[in-house]
Amino acid sequence: MFNHFKTHRLDAVTTVLTFFILFFGFIMFFSASLGVMARYEEKFYGIIQNQFLFGICLGSLVYFLGAYIPKKFIKNITPGIFIVSVLLCIAVLFPQIGFMHGGARRWISILGFSFQPSEIFKFSAILFLGWYNFKFWNKLQDTKWRLFPILLLFLISTLVLIQPDLGTTAIIISAVSLVFFITSAKYKDILLIVGIGLVGIFSFYLFFPHARERVDTFLNPSEKLQNQSYQAKQTLISLGSGGLWGDGYGKSLQKYYHLPEPVGDSIFAVIGEELGFAGSVFILLVIFALAIRLILLSENTRDPFEKSVLIGTGVAILAQAFLNSASASGTIPFTGVPFPLISHGSTSIIIIMGMLGFCSQLSVHKIIQK
Repeated sequence: MFNHFKTHRLDAVTTVLTFFILFFGFIMFFSASLGVMARYEEKFYGIIQNQFLFGICLGSLVYFLGAYIPKKFIKNITPGIFIVSVLLCIAVLFPQIGFMHGGARRWISILGFSFQPSEIFKFSAILFLGWYNFKFWNKLQDTKWRLFPILLLFLISTLVLIQPDLGTTAIIISAVSLVFFITSAKYKDILLIVGIGLVGIFSFYLFFPHARERVDTFLNPSEKLQNQSYQAKQTLISLGSGGLWGDGYGKSLQKYYHLPEPVGDSIFAVIGEELGFAGSVFILLVIFALAIRLILLSENTRDPFEKSVLIGTGVAILAQAFLNSASASGTIPFTGVPFPLISHGSTSIIIIMGMLGFCSQLSVHKIIQK
């Protein structure tokens, strides 16, 4: 045990990129939170304290826990983590356990602390797929063994969809699908999964009013200016007013009375208004660099578990950043997905930091061996 900690090393690039995003995010979060103070002064200090203590401090601690806990231990407890995350996703749907905010039932509160089970399931699904690939690698030539985990994860993801949480569902589907395509899928499997995906998207539009409203608002924004499209319009105004270099740190005007959630889903708009197009592109490039590094480092290992976790974590972070920034810029329908490591939400930050810490130890081990 002591030799494990004595010889243990972290991947420097992954660590530096992660903590740069985390601390840059808190600086921008502080600026965005001034908009909350202007509306609800009594909430301002609580929001800052929560983000600092649980997001920055606890998130940093969890990063190093993920980086130093032995890989074998994480692998062994993965089935338990996955089962607990599924049970939590079921529990949140019961009014006696889960509570609603903004029209969605996504949170559970225990002893005054609230968290989103979907954030836990997002990465437990990646861990589970990696564990399955490792455990049954010799059986994956058989179609039914190969397709079982991906179809199971698609099915369980409907628990997140009906909360409703379209954005997180899309991230989960994207991450596990890419892991499946890269690690074990055959050509006919890809066609099958793409077909299921297209049918699923069409079904969501037909049978889920929440999804239909988002798409209709995206296609005809002027017809619903006063309701569904209000947030999308305001984020576009923020991004546009920032220009190339921005209005300057702390000088966003939209965050005070126009952006509905300046510290949450709309924080990328605050970044765009204060740091401009250049600042927005810069932080996206840093996140892109972090995600691509994890994906490329997966090529250095033959362990299906390690490869799956590295790819899945990279894709999940990249998909989350894309959905948030693309919806803020009007490129896609508004999703309500938080910006990774920056938006308000300690559950998301803690889980992502833990996964990145775990990826850091996987990455550096392979570099040393190679």
